[in-house]
Amino acid sequence: MLPAVALLVLHRILIATLIAFCGYFVWHEARTWQRDGSGTALLLAVVFGVVAVAATWYLTNLRRFVRIEPPERRES
Repeated sequence: MLPAVALLVLHRILIATLIAFCGYFVWHEARTWQRDGSGTALLLAVVFGVVAVAATWYLTNLRRFVRIEPPERRES
């Protein structure tokens, strides 16, 4: 079993990957909308932009949601 700190680091990496993916997808769909004028592309760009902003807010405020207490010291 992974320690809680390692799981938190893994969680941060996954959220950062989500933000990067959403940023790329927003860029891609915005270019598609500019080229084709597709309403679906614009809608996807806006939705993924909102998801990216929400995930960024979550990542910056993660300490509010996750409380990890330090392990107790064992005296031998």
